[in-house]
Amino acid sequence: MKAFLKGSDEVGIALQRAVAARFLLVATLENSKRTGEKPDLKPLLQSARDESANLNPLIAQAEKAGQTSLAEALSFTHRQFLAIINQMENRVG
Repeated sequence: MKAFLKGSDEVGIALQRAVAARFLLVATLENSKRTGEKPDLKPLLQSARDESANLNPLIAQAEKAGQTSLAEALSFTHRQFLAIINQMENRVG
């Protein structure tokens, strides 16, 4: 929660961006299910992959610094994000 209240550090900004990109994916998926529309998801998926990749060095950095809670939170966010990306990619084909 601190990342959204005080997001001036690198981790906070990365989390904000990842959550925003994840929200866009979920909202697009839900809208597509509801309306039957098939939007061009390639740019959105590429952006999501980029934001997901940005979490990897932060996870490694947190692990190296012994910040177990932060590393676990970042890893969880990363796994959730990848699951949504994979779900969307399977829909696109």
